[in-house]
Amino acid sequence: MSETLERKATTTPVKQDQAVATRQEQEPAISNGILNVIARAAADPSVDVDKMHELLKLQDSIMKRQAEAEFNQAMADATGEIQRVAKMGKVDTGKGKYSFARWEDMDRMLRPVMQKFGFSLSFDAQERQGGGLTITGTIRHRSGHSQTASMPLPIDNGPGRNALQAMGSTLSYGKRYCAEMLFNIVRENADDDGAQGFVRTVDAAQAKAIQDMVAEIGMPLADVLKHFGANSIQELPANQFARIVNSLNKRRQTGAPTK
Repeated sequence: MSETLERKATTTPVKQDQAVATRQEQEPAISNGILNVIARAAADPSVDVDKMHELLKLQDSIMKRQAEAEFNQAMADATGEIQRVAKMGKVDTGKGKYSFARWEDMDRMLRPVMQKFGFSLSFDAQERQGGGLTITGTIRHRSGHSQTASMPLPIDNGPGRNALQAMGSTLSYGKRYCAEMLFNIVRENADDDGAQGFVRTVDAAQAKAIQDMVAEIGMPLADVLKHFGANSIQELPANQFARIVNSLNKRRQTGAPTK
């Protein structure tokens, strides 16, 4: 009895994998068959205009699903080659020093992966009401499907920066975090974002970005703080900033609870 059960346990997953592979092979064939039917109908002048309109909508829906499936498969394949990014940048706040992942290092790691799997990454910056910028990153796949992530930021007016340098720092900051969200990039030692015995919390620019997003969404700030285990915005850990912003973006887009 036990031998029979063991044989079944070892053979069942193989059959399931074969079934999944067969289904994945069949789905494009079915979709292409439907598209061929629609193409023939479009060439037939006797086809009712309203029916042709519905067929074209169906065609568009099928093509979008195919593009999304190709995007998801390419992203799954690329995940195995996306590396951690070492934090080579150094900052001295006067109260302590910390390291951060530079955009140029992140870009250097990502470019060959994107080229191999058919991705491209672009950014857009829009002025925010009340000041600052919203940086939006868009990842596109050669199939046509795309995804976006946005980061609202105040201008990074650090010590010794002129207006142009402050703008450049803000853009670089937004690019890093948008890319991290889109490609799920992990910074090296991301869970040890402090130095010399202290845990680095969000800076003034990050705190304002979170506060502005919470106000825009119209949710109680206390809910966000409770969820992330802090008594104030200033106590939120800096290594959770991207996760917090990503959660708030999802809440703004879908109305779903912050996670």
